[in-house]
Amino acid sequence: MKNKFKIGILVIVVAITAPLLLGCTSRRHSEADLYQTITKCLEENSADNQIQIKYPQIESKDRDLTKVNQTIENAAYQLLKHYFTDGYNVAQNTNPGDFVWNWSTSPYNYAALEVNFKITLLNAEVASIVFEGMFNRETAAHPISVFETANINLENGELIMLNDVYSVDDGFFEIYLSHLKAFCQENYPSEQWLEIYEYVEQDESFKENFILADTGEGISSYFTESGVGISYPVIFALGDHIEVVIPYEEIAEYVK
Repeated sequence: MKNKFKIGILVIVVAITAPLLLGCTSRRHSEADLYQTITKCLEENSADNQIQIKYPQIESKDRDLTKVNQTIENAAYQLLKHYFTDGYNVAQNTNPGDFVWNWSTSPYNYAALEVNFKITLLNAEVASIVFEGMFNRETAAHPISVFETANINLENGELIMLNDVYSVDDGFFEIYLSHLKAFCQENYPSEQWLEIYEYVEQDESFKENFILADTGEGISSYFTESGVGISYPVIFALGDHIEVVIPYEEIAEYVK
């Protein structure tokens, strides 16, 4: 895989962002007409669960993307397995109703998950997808903000982990923390930004979270036109997760 994904110096053929679609079947063409995306949906509306997970399927006139699309669909099912350990009974629905968070008549163990997606990068070699939404359970103290990613090699349909592309070491950590600090200072009140920054910087699992990147146990990464996005898990009081994008040119020396 060495030198395969030097994304910062690739000529990006096309990058598209999928809107938060109201329906579960939709088609969107890329600017260059190289790709077409179809939005699909996993849905359940039962006495136990209310589920709506939207995910993309990618089509191309020139390439067989069957394995790629299976990997994307598997990522959607992984969300189900993670949040619904007691089971689920979803089906693909092409015309779902509006997702309404209503607990007034729900049973005590009722659970709900709503997830939308956006494609942050789609070029000749990689598709990068962010799944974002909300999970709640009748017995929970508060809802959980969902943020998961899937980076797929378009050549073989396999998932790409951050550590497949970059040597993540102390130098990489320093660059990440510098961008995290700047982001927090710019986007949070003075009394809050330091709390968020120190939570991440002093996290005993900081390095382990990067080692486990994109495995479902650590951070999540995603690619954009301009850089690598890092989603770091934090406590509910701080927002559940925080995202920072590091420009490719600043971590070019760490490309494997």
